[in-house]
Amino acid sequence: MPRTTFDIVILGTGPVGCALALGLARHAPDPARIALMGPVRELARQVLGGCSHEIRVEADGADLHQALAAVPGVKSVRADADGGYILQAEADVRAQAAQAAVLAGARLRGLAVSTPSLDRIYHHTFAEDPAS
Repeated sequence: MPRTTFDIVILGTGPVGCALALGLARHAPDPARIALMGPVRELARQVLGGCSHEIRVEADGADLHQALAAVPGVKSVRADADGGYILQAEADVRAQAAQAAVLAGARLRGLAVSTPSLDRIYHHTFAEDPAS
C-alpha cells in the first residue's frame, strides 16, 4: 500500500505566523497534504497530548512521586534510572516542582527542563502503524 505524502509547516508565533498560515492555507496546491501546521510548542501540545515540557527533578530524601504528581499542570511522573523523577507537564513548572519537593522534606539537587524536539513530534506523528 503506498504511503500518503504529507507536509509539515512550522510557523513562528504572532502576526507574522498567522499571516503565513493564512497565506499557506489559501495557496496550498492540496491543503489536505498539510498534516501539521503551527509553532513547535503548539505542535507538541497537539501531537503529544498536551505535554509540551519534560522536567527532570533530582532530589535526595523523601519519595516525591505523590508530591510532584500533585503539582498543577503535571500530567505524569515517573522515576528514572538515576533516582530522579521525570515530569510530563503542560508548562514549565520547575518552581512549583522545587517547592513541592522541599515541602515534602527532600533536598533538591537539580532541575532541568526540555521541550519536545521537532524530530520527536515528526516520529510520533508518522510512526509506522504496527497493525499494518
